Amino acid sequence: MSFIGIFGKKYEEERLEASMLDSFASDQGSDADRVRRKLLKRAETKPQETVVLLLRNLESRNGRAKRSILDTLTELAKDRNALSAILEQMVHPSRNVRKAVQTFLGDLVGPHAVVYASLFEQTMLVVAMSQRKDIPMEDIVSLAEISKETFMDGEVMASIKDIGFCLDQAKHRYRSSEQLKDYLSDLLKMAPDLSRMGVYSGTLEEPLRKAMRATRARSFDEARDIIEERTQEAKLRQGLRTLAQEIKDNISSRPELDDGLLSEQDREEISTLRGVAGAVDNLARGGDPSKAVIILHEYIDGYLHGYGVALRKRAVERDAGALATMYMINLRCILLASTLLPVTAEGAYLYGFKDIEKAASVHVVPAPALTIGR
Repeated sequence: MSFIGIFGKKYEEERLEASMLDSFASDQGSDADRVRRKLLKRAETKPQETVVLLLRNLESRNGRAKRSILDTLTELAKDRNALSAILEQMVHPSRNVRKAVQTFLGDLVGPHAVVYASLFEQTMLVVAMSQRKDIPMEDIVSLAEISKETFMDGEVMASIKDIGFCLDQAKHRYRSSEQLKDYLSDLLKMAPDLSRMGVYSGTLEEPLRKAMRATRARSFDEARDIIEERTQEAKLRQGLRTLAQEIKDNISSRPELDDGLLSEQDREEISTLRGVAGAVDNLARGGDPSKAVIILHEYIDGYLHGYGVALRKRAVERDAGALATMYMINLRCILLASTLLPVTAEGAYLYGFKDIEKAASVHVVPAPALTIGR
């Protein structure tokens, strides 16, 4: 971009910022609403620039302006891309912006979100220090990025656990690497004296240099298992959201759950799920939820891309058997997930099923809804 282009962009940003602060501080609600709509529209194409603009001014001394900025950020955070852009600023170069992210997340989610943002910032600081010294951190960075997805899925405590693990591992790796380098460096300095004293008859320098090169080339995979586990959970979350969306799009009242309405293929699919439900329940109770997540995700993925395709076509045509089968399968999957991913399952239930089932939570859905597997 040319100098004129950069200057023009900066000027436009400053004008928008001044207009935003004036309008948000005004007692004319219409002005604030107009600017808020403009910012929301701008965030569709420029999410990073828009959230930084808002965060940079979050600590405005004008109470009305601060409240309007918080409200605008809250509205933006309903969109996953915008929330992701907000989380990106946890490591923004400006301390004020980083602090504003913590303030906003605390207001949006609660105090645990502040803990998460603080741990993430500390982790990436240690990662940056380590990478400057060629200490491998790729797995730590990968898990840290996955923790943001976990956070956005509502599993805040799980995201704190993961980023805490990242921080501990990054610190340990940095300290261990530095201690080993210091030890090898001291030995290299002592090598001539040790050879003269007869402590080591060969050439000590070359083996030590090889050891130092080996430490730089060493691969670390402490986070590999957790990364795989979280990846599977993320896939299951997406599947649960899809199941809830199917119900939202196709069913507004509880269909008649009559076995006589079902086709032979419907019964076979339900029977398959009954077996999956038994396996998932056994694994969850037996203390192996990771395997339960994999089995449930594999079933849901196969169902959505297999039998579910034809089922959706029949549901659109208002086939009673298809509607009953879709409802039973989708709800049963959500219920199975409630012990594995309680926050995501609760959100999926509230979105797709609560208006139909009437129960306040997925954890108190009455027994009749558990037709499959009972």
